[in-house]
Amino acid sequence: MCAQHGYMSYIKSLPINDTPEIFALHENANITFAQNETNTMLGALLLLQPKTSSGGGKSREEVMEETAKEILGKVPKPIPLDPIFEKYPVMYEQSMNTVLIQEVIRYSLEQGDKPIPQARLDRIVELIEPWFFFSLVWSVGCTGDNDSWLKFSDWVRQQMKKEGLPFPETGIVYNYRLDDAGISSSENDENLEEETEIQKVNRT
Repeated sequence: MCAQHGYMSYIKSLPINDTPEIFALHENANITFAQNETNTMLGALLLLQPKTSSGGGKSREEVMEETAKEILGKVPKPIPLDPIFEKYPVMYEQSMNTVLIQEVIRYSLEQGDKPIPQARLDRIVELIEPWFFFSLVWSVGCTGDNDSWLKFSDWVRQQMKKEGLPFPETGIVYNYRLDDAGISSSENDENLEEETEIQKVNRT
């Protein structure tokens, strides 16, 4: 009887939702799961909504906007950026700081209920390759040592030169950032004209 009581007590103490560790996954798998759940829900809403509305019914855009605002209302408030910059400054010795700050900025954006202007969408295509290369730079920087940084820096510099976006010759690629003219986070999309240069490499 005691053994049965112990088993029951242990079972009741377990969490309702299984943790990623049970499936040999990192705890960050919860983030991916939440993102997939959100994408699935919003995708289902899009499929269920009619292309046009009649009478006094709400349009698809209005329904999506209300849903987005409802979701944003449940999300924790944006993280203050100044304390993060002070505690984790961007520096050559700590590539993880750069990744952390970028993620904090992305999390703090409050544009989920606004449509993306077509002009901005058109120009985003130009940045896919540079964004990809810079994501490689910082992902390797977070996990590599000094020797691997130097070797990888040479490789990235050669690849980017082929793509028409050469790095300056001084320093290594970890000393630089991609200036996309604010496309990834700017709220002033109307000021982004077609001739605006969006692929500049600036020193951090």
